[in-house]
Amino acid sequence: MAAIDQEKRRVFAREYAITSNGTEAARRAGVPEDSAHQQAYKWLRNPDVLALVRDEVDCRLRDLGPVAVDTVRDILLDPKSPARVRLSAAQDVLDRLGWVPPKRMEMTMTNHETRPEMMTLADLTRLAMQAGSTSMIEG
Repeated sequence: MAAIDQEKRRVFAREYAITSNGTEAARRAGVPEDSAHQQAYKWLRNPDVLALVRDEVDCRLRDLGPVAVDTVRDILLDPKSPARVRLSAAQDVLDRLGWVPPKRMEMTMTNHETRPEMMTLADLTRLAMQAGSTSMIEG
């Protein structure tokens, strides 16, 4: 009798992971219609059954992993995807890989550099080069 109950619990856990409906999952596990709701209520408060449900949900999520990776890859490589969407997908991938973006260096100017007319040609060129490389990264 205990083996039958264990099998019903396993079926219940699998079906609950699919439907998110305790009564329906209990019915699919072979519990009679008139007691399915009550049995589902009991099982969903049982730590052993909840562990089975967690395992089923984890398994379903693991199965979706490759699909999610393919979706992100498709977005990254699709020239029709908006640039911001592709950039966000790329950042998500890099984040998952553990690649942390460098800390943004703050550009500091000395007092004589604060006004453009006070800057030398070399200062203006350097500033323009820095601004150009920043806008290329952000664009």
